[in-house]
Amino acid sequence: MNIKKKTSSGKLEALIRMEESNEGFFKSVKEVLNSGISGIDGVLISLIKFDDKLAKAIEATVSGNLQDIIVEDKEVAKKCIAFFN
Repeated sequence: MNIKKKTSSGKLEALIRMEESNEGFFKSVKEVLNSGISGIDGVLISLIKFDDKLAKAIEATVSGNLQDIIVEDKEVAKKCIAFFN
C-alpha cells in the first residue's frame, strides 16, 4: 500500500513540474496549449493550488481530469475543438 501512495503522489508531482514547459502532457493537450488560441487559461493541474498534504486526495478525486484544459468561455472551447478538425 505504501508503494501505491508513493506512485500516486509521484504522478501528481511530475505533472506539476512539467506544466511550465507543457512536457509530459497528452499530445493533444500540448498541441492546444501551444496553438496560440486566445482565452486558454491553462491546464487544471497548473491552475489549482493546494497544500502538499492534500496531494493524494486531489489526485484521487480528479485524477482523470488533471490535464483538462480550462478556457475563458464556450467560444474559446469551440475554437479548441475546431483546432483538431
